[in-house]
Amino acid sequence: MNLRAIKLIFLLIIPLVMSCKEVFYPDEIISTENIPVIQGIILEGMAPEIKLSWAMQYKENSTSAISGAVVRITDDAGNSKTLGETVPGMYTDVSGNYKGTRGRTYTLHVEIPSGLVYESTPERILSPPELDSMFAIPLQKKFTTVSSLGDLITTEKNGLDLKVSLGVHSDSIRFFRFQTDILTQITYVLNPYSMRPTYVYEWRSSILDAVYSVDYSFTSGIRQVVPEHYAGFLEFVYNSYLADERSTAPYTDSWIVSMHVYAISGNVYQYYNSIAEQLNADNQIFAPVPSQIKGNIRCTNDEDEKVIGVFEAASESIFYKGFSWVNTKTYNSKEIYDFPDDPGNGVAYDIPPYFWVRWY
Repeated sequence: MNLRAIKLIFLLIIPLVMSCKEVFYPDEIISTENIPVIQGIILEGMAPEIKLSWAMQYKENSTSAISGAVVRITDDAGNSKTLGETVPGMYTDVSGNYKGTRGRTYTLHVEIPSGLVYESTPERILSPPELDSMFAIPLQKKFTTVSSLGDLITTEKNGLDLKVSLGVHSDSIRFFRFQTDILTQITYVLNPYSMRPTYVYEWRSSILDAVYSVDYSFTSGIRQVVPEHYAGFLEFVYNSYLADERSTAPYTDSWIVSMHVYAISGNVYQYYNSIAEQLNADNQIFAPVPSQIKGNIRCTNDEDEKVIGVFEAASESIFYKGFSWVNTKTYNSKEIYDFPDDPGNGVAYDIPPYFWVRWY
């Protein structure tokens, strides 16, 4: 099973469950109903990945997989593919032969063991976007947090606001979902005053933006463009007071950006955007309620049955670039044309790992 697809589906489902516990209101949370959560995706050139589980109820801290379901994908070319269950609740084409094709329209069909049948709206794989530019704005940014005593604490952090502009040749509005993977490169020296100091290369992987980061295009001539999508803040960390005779202070050497942009439908955009609004509502009195989060999946043999989730058919573009901090007025950047999918976290001594991006 493709690691990127597994990570994507995992990230899709966890924030939704967490948001139900933190923001949704009690009359929804304490329901004893078993509500299925259906999360599916088929990418261009990749096998479909479907995850089935039950929504967490109040005070639960883990999800239960839905096993034994019959899961099929059909398309507008007359094909029908039954998916196999590889681990509890995870379904895919075990042969790996059925893959998404650009321009083709796909529909997800799910029958769970109780006999209830669910179906998505037909979703078409559209052409992927083209990168116009990826750039940053260096600045000192204020962040406000709440202490354990309820006091507001404001701190200032140096870093880069990361933005991207992109487009696609189309005569209609296009919709996009963003996932920005960051590899932070950190350097320091152990035993810096000795005859044999050790040079340390540390890397940390993270996801910069929210999973539900979406945007839509505007018409510009014969193209649809997203002129300036905000991806997130890259924090520069260096505190000279952490240095001592044993080690220099860790220094944020640079960030390697791997930005995944998915071309999605308007229905899928509305689903992710409604969740983003829910998560950003901060428990306001007029916060969106669960009924406002509409997926593109319904129960076909009982319209009163509730279901949470979305089926996404998409193409993907991946854009790479390196950034390093200079000061609040300028930064360095470097074009990168390929980068490992998931370097994880780690430390190397004296010799950096093969994927390390040098700036000199």
